Amino acid sequence: MSTKEYPIVESAESFAAALARVREAQKAFSTYTQEQVDAIFLAAATAANRARIPLAKMAVEETGMGVAEDKVIKNHFASEYIYNTYRNTKTCGVIEEDPVAGIKKIAEPIGVIGAVIPTTNPTSTAIFKALVCLKTRNGIIISPHPRAKKSTIAAAKIVLEAAVEAGAPEGIISWIDVPSLELTNLLMQESDCILATGGPGMVKAAYSSGKPALGVGAGNTPAIIDETADMSFSLPKDTAAVSFVIEDETVATLDTTNGKLTGLAPDDPERMVKVTSESEIRLYDGRMLAQNGWYVLRTVLPAGQTGKVVSWTVEPNAVPGWIREPNVGFSQMGYVPDQPKVAVIELDKKDKVQAKASVWKVEADGSEREAFSGPVKVWGDFFKYNYAKFDFSPLNEPGVYFLKYGDVRTGNFIIDPSVYDKITVATSDVWIPVHMNHMAVHEAYRLWHGEPFKEGYLQAPPSTDHFDLHWQGPTTDTKYKALE
Repeated sequence: MSTKEYPIVESAESFAAALARVREAQKAFSTYTQEQVDAIFLAAATAANRARIPLAKMAVEETGMGVAEDKVIKNHFASEYIYNTYRNTKTCGVIEEDPVAGIKKIAEPIGVIGAVIPTTNPTSTAIFKALVCLKTRNGIIISPHPRAKKSTIAAAKIVLEAAVEAGAPEGIISWIDVPSLELTNLLMQESDCILATGGPGMVKAAYSSGKPALGVGAGNTPAIIDETADMSFSLPKDTAAVSFVIEDETVATLDTTNGKLTGLAPDDPERMVKVTSESEIRLYDGRMLAQNGWYVLRTVLPAGQTGKVVSWTVEPNAVPGWIREPNVGFSQMGYVPDQPKVAVIELDKKDKVQAKASVWKVEADGSEREAFSGPVKVWGDFFKYNYAKFDFSPLNEPGVYFLKYGDVRTGNFIIDPSVYDKITVATSDVWIPVHMNHMAVHEAYRLWHGEPFKEGYLQAPPSTDHFDLHWQGPTTDTKYKALE
């Protein structure tokens, strides 16, 4: 984290001095070109993304709120995703022109933005607001929540110093070191526009300040289900007959047969599981304990006993003659008209390959028509599945399409010459269009993906920023040399 010292903002006088510095910096920043702004935007987003893990830990330690893993994701979103979303957006000079109507739209900065930051997500909110101000050539003064000032200011410093190193004016980002209601109100009065994130009272104050304001109030709120609730109505179908408590993020003992029997998804034959035990079974809600946590059944081991002390009987439901639905794989990114287009169909070993598949086009009015059909060719088996291929390469008319194989209908995809123009945006948000190699990660009771294969890869060189903002550190952490 940064060790550079900045003037302390703790009073009306020191705030006035900070405001003057930001206004002077913003005046110079307003003359920058789109190329200069984009370089600063990239540098600041990259620096914030590199610091996403220590900033997340700092926020949790300081506020006592949230889960570090979730805050890492939010910091990542506020930096890399925000950059990829807006990196091609024009924010300087003429951004739109209609020669027929004789109209030009010219982007100009607003001035100094007042940003109020909550205690719930201090680092990601500060990163996001600072980055959008840099992209639009605005200055920003941040008012942290008193219980989150350390982590908020740390995030702001990282963005500021990376921006200045890339050419931004000194002082383009500032903050209140000792936040108070007086200074926050002063910020709202003196700034040119307010970005307010927090509780209803604070957002109302921003809207009542007499300045343009964009506000976001309370988000998800807790729901408590007590012993008086109708459990069959209150709970999702994946759980049955439980009552929730607040303590230590657990759920109370299952009440069916004194907590020794539970049925999961009893209304879904494909997912139904029955668990019985002579010991007490408890249901834990692990969704907030890790980024992909879920419900967990546990029995507490009794103290002072040895040998066989706990026994569960797990009875999954079996559906006679069940066959897995075919999985049709295609490029969700889409296809350019002239490239090969081959869908891969993954089938249950007991399933039979159908003779044909088809491609349907979605018209502008919402209607659908069959645009292509062709034979499905058997590829062979691999591990527990059989595979077939459907080649629809002759279809090259631009448009929105989906595939049909028997009763299976895929999601939509696009055929268009421009589908790869923003490929990195889609890569960051949803998928990697060709393939993705996974490392194995053991975390608590979960095992994340292991790598499927090793062929065709090069070792990322050390100290390198890659196209998707991945930063390879000073070492490769493997036995391979750079680009080997």
